Amino acid sequence: IIRTLSEPTLALPRQLACQHTLSGHRGTILCLALSVDDRILFSGSQDTTIWVWSLDTFQCKHILRGHTRGVLCLTVHGNVLFSAGGDNVIRLWDLQTLHCIRVLEGFVGDVFSLAVVGSHLFAGCQ
Repeated sequence: IIRTLSEPTLALPRQLACQHTLSGHRGTILCLALSVDDRILFSGSQDTTIWVWSLDTFQCKHILRGHTRGVLCLTVHGNVLFSAGGDNVIRLWDLQTLHCIRVLEGFVGDVFSLAVVGSHLFAGCQ
């Protein structure tokens, strides 16, 4: 199905206003992802961390550490968060335990984008 611009898929108000500011990262935020239930926001930063935010309380619940350079992209598939960045690796995080469950290495250059379709992971590298 292809939608034209005359068929908006997202109803936005005419004026947007900031409702909340989430502060804490020590570097630029480079990417965002939402949990499947839209209750958790993940933010990846140049400071090498991923912050896990509750959208019920707007507070940081946890900080994921493991990347050695900036986190450039995030995507959620089921109960797994995929993260990648300037350290040439992709990390898989279990969203129940918030532990890294796998590290995929061997990518050439920074990993700028990720997509998961079915059982396939696609990565866009430098």
